[in-house]
Order: sequence, then C-alpha cells, then structure tokens
Amino acid sequence: ILASSVGPIRIEWASGERHPNPSGEYWNVRDLGGLARPEPLGPPGAAWFNSERASGVETASWLAWVGNTERTARIWGVDRATAIREAMPVVVPAVLRREDLVYRPGAVRTAGRPARADPIFVTGLSGAGKSTLAVSCAVGGARFLGDDSVAIGPVGHRLHAWPRRKVFSISLPIRDALLPGARGRQIDDKIFLNARGTFGSRYAESLAIEAVVFLEVGSRDRSGSHPRSEARTLSAFEAYQRLLMAHPILALDSGAKPCFPTMHRLARLPAYSVAGGEDLLDPGTACAILSELLPRIDR
Repeated sequence: ILASSVGPIRIEWASGERHPNPSGEYWNVRDLGGLARPEPLGPPGAAWFNSERASGVETASWLAWVGNTERTARIWGVDRATAIREAMPVVVPAVLRREDLVYRPGAVRTAGRPARADPIFVTGLSGAGKSTLAVSCAVGGARFLGDDSVAIGPVGHRLHAWPRRKVFSISLPIRDALLPGARGRQIDDKIFLNARGTFGSRYAESLAIEAVVFLEVGSRDRSGSHPRSEARTLSAFEAYQRLLMAHPILALDSGAKPCFPTMHRLARLPAYSVAGGEDLLDPGTACAILSELLPRIDR
C-alpha cells in the first residue's frame, strides 16, 4: 500500500480487490491491473457515467470509478502504464471534488512585492504561459507553489492552494532564458526540475489565494510579436463563467457538488484577464505586472 496527499486529503493506493479502509477516514484507490477487465457499471457505449454508487469513465483499454457514497475508487488498464497515464488523472480530481476542493490547471505564486505576500492563482489554456510567468516571478524573488494543476479549498475563511507535484516543467528555451544551467530530467521538449531544489526558501507547499488571473496569449503586432502584457478587471460573474467553461467535467460528475461553493468563493476574489506578452520573460516586469493588480489588498 502506498500513501500520498494532495493538500489535506490523504489517498492510499492498493492493488487488487482488498479494501483496507473500512473506517472511511481517507480515500482508498484500488489498482485492478493484472485482473480481468471488470464488468462495466455504466450503460453500454457511454464514456462517462453516473450512478448512485459511483461515477467514472469506461473505455476499452482503461476505466476509472470514483465512489459517490464512500471513499473508494478503482482504476484498471490493459497495462499499468495505461492505467497511470489515463485513469489516474480522472480519479485524483474527482476525489478532490468530493472533498470540497477545486482541482484546476494553473499556477500559484506571490506577486513579489517587497515585504508582501499576495498569492495569485493563474489559470489559462495550455500554452498561455502559466509556467513561464510562475518561473519568471520566482526568479524575480516571488514565492513559488506550482506551475501545473493545483488543488484549492477552504481553510477557515480563506481559500488555500496546494500543488499536485513538487516538480515543475518548462521548455528548453525558457530554461535557458530564466534558469541557465539548471539541470533536470528532459522529456521531449520539456525539462522537469525540482521546485524546492531550484527555488529554495521561495518554494511554498501551501498558500492562501488573494486573487485570480486568467492568462491568455496576447495579440501580435505587425512584426508578429506581442511585446507587452495587458490586463483588465473581471466581474465575479465573468470569473465564474470562465472557471466553469474551463472545467466542463463539473457538468458530468454527479459527485462534484461539494466543490461548487469553493468555485463561488474563488470567483468572488479580485479577478483579472491578462493578455501575456514577451515582457513576462523579464522577472522584474513579471512581478510588477502581478503586483499592480492588487492595489486594494493591504494587510
């Protein structure tokens, strides 16, 4: 049995049908690899299903079931690599949704003001520049929590974020521009680096979020570049719409209801749309852009 945690949620991973968690104090995920393909719980031909017992995804080569009435989940794949690559990314977010947490693609870092710590959650489509902005701010002195998907949930009267993983990934050109000489594991055109080893005391394992930024690719000028970033304020309604549009699985997962209050609270934070430019590659400019979005937060 292996145990892992995402923020306050404990998940234990076990093999086979054995159920070692009768008390339900933590989530138990059973890997059914090596067994015959289980009988489907959902209707024939439906990729995503909801039932009173569980919700999940069933395909010919893998399946993922997450309990709706108890803290159990199951994954199965034609081989272990398929189960890890396809089924686990379904199970972990679904588990967190059932525990009042939102699991979103994005990054969290502080704005980098002197003697201030205003953590900002930055989300956006793949390729928008979230990792670049996160690393650029960290190089400029800001604290760094993560550059990939993060879990967000309530702790008292504030929303806190926790990273999915303790490594971050950037393209080789961005590594050369911001962290020249940094060594890590290269996979395709990305290099994976240990966050604590790279940023030391600037690395954080949890931060309370003060604002939300929706990062987009900026418009190009006549030369084909987009040199400057631009920001505009979003209403709570606009922010909530964007959070939902980027999280369509919420409409399918009947067990996701507990996380909607967290979505509402996240949307009520100061929210901005930022069209990212090439100036985000400058650490000082990147920190300044985020700092300027928080003029009303004075503690």
